[in-house]
Amino acid sequence: MCPFSLCLQIQKGYIIGEWTLKFTTSNATIVTPANVQLNAIVSQTGPYMVFNMPDGKKIYVLWQIAQDAVVDFLSLAWGANGNPPASYDSSMTTSGEQAFVFDGCSQLSEKCFFP
Repeated sequence: MCPFSLCLQIQKGYIIGEWTLKFTTSNATIVTPANVQLNAIVSQTGPYMVFNMPDGKKIYVLWQIAQDAVVDFLSLAWGANGNPPASYDSSMTTSGEQAFVFDGCSQLSEKCFFP
């Protein structure tokens, strides 16, 4: 799977910059706009993707994927202090909760390119 990048982050008091997210079959690497790299083991509990951080913290994330012929979109919404958000909408208005929309080239696309 190609990495998702050029992310739009929506958060109260957001930081301007690019986020990058790369998945393997069981891990995720997140790079923040400040070039801080976060690594997590990824699992699933019910409807939530769970980022299991090296310090023992668990971040519960609402997620969904949308695909088209050129670009795939991954929407993530995570709660404050690791707790799951009540909804995508609340994660865009509640302090400490975050929402992300990552995009990446579709495997169906022959023309898409992200540097």
